[in-house]
Amino acid sequence: MRFPSARLIRLGSVTRGSIAEPGDAELQLPPVLQPTIELSSPIDKVLTAPVGSLAVPAQDSFFAQVTTILTGVGGPTQPNICFLDRGAWSLDLSFSGAFTGTTNTAKSTSLNIVDPDGAGFQIVILPFITPITIARQSTFRFVFQLDGWRFNMSTSATVALETHVFTASINARKSV
Repeated sequence: MRFPSARLIRLGSVTRGSIAEPGDAELQLPPVLQPTIELSSPIDKVLTAPVGSLAVPAQDSFFAQVTTILTGVGGPTQPNICFLDRGAWSLDLSFSGAFTGTTNTAKSTSLNIVDPDGAGFQIVILPFITPITIARQSTFRFVFQLDGWRFNMSTSATVALETHVFTASINARKSV
């Protein structure tokens, strides 16, 4: 059975050097379905963040992390973890943190995904409520059509007698 699908051509366009041919825009379903597995590029390095850059994003699988430790008065921080190349990525994200100090729900630390145009989304938020600890792990599967998607960790400014420690890590595996 064949189903027309313009998405298949669009998916093929995320890999460099692909050429669309007749029939590529059709999804074929065999009469018997077989289970499949995810086969991504293996990780061969633990890299120091930030991995890649806006000009040269990461093009292969990797593992990286960022840790922020602040005690007392400190300005806001926003370290980048990685910049990703277009393609299909499987991302295992871990985020853990603790905060003690002055409760202020307008301030927080977050793990963010930011698109190439600068629009962002907070994946995990740790509000400055004392005392608080958080740990979260999530798996995401994205197909990025453009280069330059990035992950960063954003922390609000702190005041005297506040202490917090935050760690974000990413196990990024590229499939296509």
